Amino acid sequence: MNNLAPIALFCYNRLDTLKMTVESLLKNHLSSDSILFIFSDGPKSNEDLSNVMNVREYLKCIIGFKDIYIFESNHNKGLSRSLKDGIHYVFQNYDRIIVLEDDLELSNNFLLFMNSGLNYYDNYKNVLSICGYSPVMKGLSSNQIYFSKRSSSWGWGIWKNRWYLINWDLSSFKKFTYNIKNRYNLNKMGSDMSSLLNYYFKGTIQSWCLTFTFNQFLLDMYSVHPAISKVRNIGISHPNATNTKKNYFRFRTILDTSNVTNFNFSNHISINKYFIKQFKRDNSIYNRFLNKICITIDSLLNFK
Repeated sequence: MNNLAPIALFCYNRLDTLKMTVESLLKNHLSSDSILFIFSDGPKSNEDLSNVMNVREYLKCIIGFKDIYIFESNHNKGLSRSLKDGIHYVFQNYDRIIVLEDDLELSNNFLLFMNSGLNYYDNYKNVLSICGYSPVMKGLSSNQIYFSKRSSSWGWGIWKNRWYLINWDLSSFKKFTYNIKNRYNLNKMGSDMSSLLNYYFKGTIQSWCLTFTFNQFLLDMYSVHPAISKVRNIGISHPNATNTKKNYFRFRTILDTSNVTNFNFSNHISINKYFIKQFKRDNSIYNRFLNKICITIDSLLNFK
């Protein structure tokens, strides 16, 4: 396959999940022909220094890709800054990118799906991203896709000209949340969206992915998802998890083992209500409430 997208892998202090991510990436059909950029964030404190150094020692031993470039930050940027800086760096020389974090297990056709999607939808300006993750879906064959208007941060790809459409300063949109119709429309891709935006403006959370997703809503652009997920998050229950440690079971999915190499991409870009109903299931009010109950029970059972 020509015009392979470079891979940007962002890591911090989780050596165990990082190894699983790299090992699953190396099993991909296109790994040996792909360029890998690794961005290692600096420690937050002296307590994190040892883990960060262990990660960096491991990074030096990685082989199996066409080229590997490692960038080590001297200070802690945090994921949001590290990711934006890293993507900006790669886009100085490339027009597309595949983005990974250090807690993802990938199917062996992940790179094929991502590169095929980036090539197919290159000229479709209403498509913002290609996503490797999907919840469990019914009604689709293993080589099919569907569309959403909510990108996933777990293994995704984007083009340079779409990335720079994102406005990272949301301060001018604060009044958006006061409009009931706006909130209703925003929540069409998940009932949690408007509440997350409230938390953002209150300063409770700072998430690059939330900003990205909100921009996607404003831009009215689509994301492409596989019928069967090419990505499984293995860091949700990890003690060093940041944004997902409170998601007890909501985002569990089935990793694709079909070995499909040809994908049925569609040029009929639209929202299918049947598939979106399934897509929103993990972020429904019911599942978010059930998730909180599971967390509470788990805390009580593990209380010492």
